[in-house]
Amino acid sequence: MANTLSQPQQWLAMPELSVAVPVAVALLSPFLLTYAYTSFRYFLALYSDGPTPATPPYFVPMLGHTIPFGFDTDRYLRSLRSRFGQNPVRLLVGSDILTFVPHGEMIQTLFKSREVNGKAMAIKSISAFGYKGEDLKLLDADNSGTLPSPNPGFEDWPPEKRFWFTNYRAMHGLLQGATLVDMLSKFIEKYTARVEGKGVGFDEWTTIDDLFGMMKDDLFHAAMQALCGDHVFEVAPDMAENFWKFDSSLPTIFKKVPRWLAPSAHAARDRVLGDIKKYLDYADEHFDWNNEELVDCDWEPIYGAKLMRVRQQIFRKIGQRKEAGPAAELGLIWATNSNVIPTAFWTVLGILKSESLKARAVAEIDEAFQGNTAMAAAEKLCSSKLSMSMYHESLRYAVGVMTVRSPNADGYRIGRWGFKKSDILVTSSWAGHRDETFWNTGRILPDGTDEYPVNTWWAERFLEYPSDPASGPVRKPDPAIYRTEKKAVRTHEDDKRATVVTAGTSGHSFPYGGGIKICPGRFFAKNEMIAGAAMLLRMYDIELVDPVAASKVGLNMHFFPFGALPPDGKVAVRIRRRKL
Repeated sequence: MANTLSQPQQWLAMPELSVAVPVAVALLSPFLLTYAYTSFRYFLALYSDGPTPATPPYFVPMLGHTIPFGFDTDRYLRSLRSRFGQNPVRLLVGSDILTFVPHGEMIQTLFKSREVNGKAMAIKSISAFGYKGEDLKLLDADNSGTLPSPNPGFEDWPPEKRFWFTNYRAMHGLLQGATLVDMLSKFIEKYTARVEGKGVGFDEWTTIDDLFGMMKDDLFHAAMQALCGDHVFEVAPDMAENFWKFDSSLPTIFKKVPRWLAPSAHAARDRVLGDIKKYLDYADEHFDWNNEELVDCDWEPIYGAKLMRVRQQIFRKIGQRKEAGPAAELGLIWATNSNVIPTAFWTVLGILKSESLKARAVAEIDEAFQGNTAMAAAEKLCSSKLSMSMYHESLRYAVGVMTVRSPNADGYRIGRWGFKKSDILVTSSWAGHRDETFWNTGRILPDGTDEYPVNTWWAERFLEYPSDPASGPVRKPDPAIYRTEKKAVRTHEDDKRATVVTAGTSGHSFPYGGGIKICPGRFFAKNEMIAGAAMLLRMYDIELVDPVAASKVGLNMHFFPFGALPPDGKVAVRIRRRKL
């Protein structure tokens, strides 16, 4: 009788399996053990009343949550919100331990606090813009804070070396009031000249293949001349092209991808830094610092806005090397353009998708211009009902940014949760802007779906109409309200009777951050967005070439979470001059 092997003996007789299984176990053991250990710690923290937020389990030692947070941020943060609700969560991302703070009440508490600072993110940002070496160490050493009174332990820090305070004071002081008016006036002047100077006729339609491309070129030129003076494009004619190539590369640089793995991204930054150096060298050579009238004026053609001159004085006082100047200004230039121009585009596209909305928007714009200069009209539009609602909606729809804070000292608390000075508290505007349990999404349609889901742009979201209980930005608790009949078509007169409502939304809508550290450039940004869209619709009749194709253009998530997201495709339009 032939010898037969039992099943275990047959398995052991297979040399490939007998070797492969132990090898697989050995390879997987670190990951399985890591997951088991982190799961144990997670459940221990989750069901305790301690002050430390729970850390979700992970498989990969050292990397922790880096991959989902860094490469699928939106979905990962939404999953955290779904699992943890209003509780903060600790995450291991790269070499940092981050605490994700959910939107809502906790965000408002965090933003109002004077016991936290944004320095950690500021250092990471200026590093991405090219700040390095001794100049970076100079700023990193200043822990005196942004308030007039230095932080404890830094009372003796030299006043002229207090970069964060002096820069904060300059940014907030010179981006409002008379200096802001001068910047806006120059922006309107330059933008009007570019829009009018396209050679477009009154009778013939001219096709523009890329609406966003046209807007970002025109708005960038106008904003840069308002900020940096009349000669910036004379000395750096390729700055616009180089800037937008850098803007596309910034997510790669922010993720710390080294130069040898992303040479084109780093080369794009080098080119735009070279352009800014040309501007600064020209201004330094031609500006007369001994002319007190020029030094104190709000705008002059060489440096441009007073802010640019004041910042040069600040950098010199703290001992910054001249070579660091371009990197210092790149951050300001990027914030002035990259976050503003896409938002203006979404407003224009939203208007063009609806003929009735376009008629209302144009009526509001034309009314603002009656008997007014372009500057006065722009100021009026910044308080006009429909324009303001569309401004807030474009920010809600398109802005996805991380706001970062760190406690000034150990023992900082939000409710039951305690944090150390070394903790990095992170919040996402995107999660708040997309919270479908909070935002009004319009009527409930016959098929049970929402009329205007949170991932769509809705011009009226921030308007409350006196005769419509289902209007206003915040979802009301009674769903029956959203099954009522809606007026078929709203008019410009309806919009004039409406109220712009933002009260109660601050925990869910914070595109500029919040609290005392809110973005200082928000007033210029608001005027640039509204005027950028309005001037275009004032000057031209505009039609979508292919409305169906335009409706499929969405947000380019490559840029998430670094500010306002541009479109992921081109939108073709035809334009002709309006007969005013």
